[in-house]
Amino acid sequence: MNSLEVLGEFAPQPCDEAHASAFAQAALAPGTTLTLFPYNPAPLQPDELRIEVTHAGMCHSDVFMTTLGWGDNVMFPLVPGHEIAGVVTAMGDQAKGYDIGERVSFGVFRTACKKGTCEYCATGREHLCPMREETYCPYFGGYSTSFQGRADFFTPIPEGIRSEHAAPLMCAGLTTFSPLNAYTRPGMKVGVQGLGGLGHMGVQFAAHMGCEVTAVSTSASKAQLAADLGAQHFLNSAIEADKRKAKNSLDLLLITSSAYKISDYLDLVKPGGSVCVVGLPDIKADLGVTMDFIATGKKLIGSIVGSLAETRDMFNFCELHHIQPKVELHAFDQAQQAYDMLALSQPRTPVFRNVLETSSFLTTHRH
Repeated sequence: MNSLEVLGEFAPQPCDEAHASAFAQAALAPGTTLTLFPYNPAPLQPDELRIEVTHAGMCHSDVFMTTLGWGDNVMFPLVPGHEIAGVVTAMGDQAKGYDIGERVSFGVFRTACKKGTCEYCATGREHLCPMREETYCPYFGGYSTSFQGRADFFTPIPEGIRSEHAAPLMCAGLTTFSPLNAYTRPGMKVGVQGLGGLGHMGVQFAAHMGCEVTAVSTSASKAQLAADLGAQHFLNSAIEADKRKAKNSLDLLLITSSAYKISDYLDLVKPGGSVCVVGLPDIKADLGVTMDFIATGKKLIGSIVGSLAETRDMFNFCELHHIQPKVELHAFDQAQQAYDMLALSQPRTPVFRNVLETSSFLTTHRH
């Protein structure tokens, strides 16, 4: 399907570079190739903000979308990106609560019913609304110099948080903050499986929430990193003897990687404890859920990002405790190289979160 045709009158208008007021990095077909895509934004709706994107985080979800890893119901041209930070440049007549030039962020979901017509929106859980729409596809996401969406789905960025850190917090941060905030309490023994983009945030959050944290990884080289992030213990899950020693040691295990089998980690959790899954794998993956859940009374919890209220709470928590994601900045016109790192591990895997910055690009392409 063609995303521009689906959007109709609400579609961005492609044009040549000389007449473009915005530029995107777009996947024109399934795969991992990004192409510079000049365009003019769609008309701003009365309830929308338009921002100049300053930073956009790259999430592995973006790769699953462009490569059809989560199914083939994907529309092209596809502009990924749901970890977005920028400054307000225009406001619709009905958009309230923001000022031109204000720093704001935008996350995984573009909209929901938000009218109290469903129990989720009525209780501040719009991220669970059956009518929610994801930020991109068919709309253009954050791999762009411009972005627009409903004003009430933006979140102000606190003064103490830099924009390049705020962007990844909108997915990697919130995805780990929300379940830890909901299901842990001080003194609990919490494991965080994976020390990538999500996991390195989970360790920091759990530690500052007063939990006894075990970082679980197959990379022995990450032991010092785990300690620096606040973990009291490190478990190399590639060593079976170490896993046996850690049996039944955790109240909750947070699984953050995108490739795993739950059965490989279930023994780490105490009877009656919980496994919370936030890492989303390929749609064809066998997660290895076993009957042991029934036999041991363990609970399997799913968690999908978080609400707008939780986003504000997370920002405040990060500002209070000086928590920030580890990021590697890439110029906007180097998006393909950054995406190759994420999608293909070429020439290497990212250092936690790759973030595109637009300032160097806009200095030469602003009209």
